[in-house]
This record gives sequence, structure tokens and C-alpha cells, in this order.
Amino acid sequence: MRAVEDISIDEAEKMMAQLQAVVAAAKAETVIDPVDCFMQDVIDRLGDPALALDPSFRSWCAGNHGLLSPRQAAERWCCWRVA
Repeated sequence: MRAVEDISIDEAEKMMAQLQAVVAAAKAETVIDPVDCFMQDVIDRLGDPALALDPSFRSWCAGNHGLLSPRQAAERWCCWRVA
């Protein structure tokens, strides 16, 4: 492994450009599922990150995505879980 002092400014700039290109490519490949966004909004409203691991919650959110707002879904999830 080379020491930082052994790398020229030009070489460091090239390395940085390569890193930025890799990061940009990775971000471009990342597609966020609308159901996952909806589920995360509901989780944020409920304040319970563990719900992301609950299969019944995930299924319930997938079924209600597009029908309810995240606020409505959070309220109804609370009522449904209590019942």
C-alpha cells in the first residue's frame, strides 16, 4: 500500500473522479419501490422501526399502498393491531 505522500495531485484527482463515477452508477441503479417508501413513511409516523421486519405489517402496507395516506395507514394499523 502506498503512502498518501507518494500520490500526486493529478493521480488523486483521477482516483476521486473514479470514485464519484462508481458512486453515481450505484445511485442510478438504486430504484426505490413505492411500497417500501410508503411503508417507511408509516413506520416513521408510528415510531417503531422493528415493524419493517414484521411480515404481517409488510403485507398490510403492500395491500393498502395507494388506498391510504401514510397518516391514515398509521392510524388504522394501530386500531387493527389493538383489535
